[in-house]
Amino acid sequence: MSYENNFKLKLYQAGWKSTKSRFCEKCNLHFEKGNFCLECGNPLIDMTVKDPMNSKELIKELRNESVDAARLLKSGGDTNCSGTGYDIESDIAKFSKKYPETVFQLDVVWDNGFDNPPSRIFFKDGKSQRMEATLQFEDYDEEKLEDV
Repeated sequence: MSYENNFKLKLYQAGWKSTKSRFCEKCNLHFEKGNFCLECGNPLIDMTVKDPMNSKELIKELRNESVDAARLLKSGGDTNCSGTGYDIESDIAKFSKKYPETVFQLDVVWDNGFDNPPSRIFFKDGKSQRMEATLQFEDYDEEKLEDV
C-alpha cells in the first residue's frame, strides 16, 4: 500500500549564514585573508559576518539532511512527488533549531483514503503548531431559496 500525501514547504524570515572575515578597524575594510590591512598596514582582526540566506539555500540544506525532504520536496519547496512523509515533520522540527528566527510552513494534503482534511504545520526553533482545515456550512435561510 502506498500513500499519496503531498507536501509543500514555505519559509518566512530565512536564516543567516556565518562567514569568517578579516577586518581592519581603522579603514573599516574586510579581507578574505592576510594579517595586515592593504590600505594602512594595521593588523587585521578575526570576525564573523552574518549574511542573509534565501529560502532556496535553506531548503537545499534541509534536503541534504533529510531523506524525506529530498524525495518529497523540490528545491524551491514545491511538491516533488507524493509519499508517506513519515519523518518529514520531525526532520523539519530538528532542522528549525539551526535557524531559530526562521518560520517553516509545511502544507500537507493527505491521502484521500484517510479522509483527513489538509493540514498546515508551522515550525520554529524546534517547536511546531498544527492547523487543520475545517469545512463549515451556513445555516438554512429560507430567504436565500432560489428557483431552479
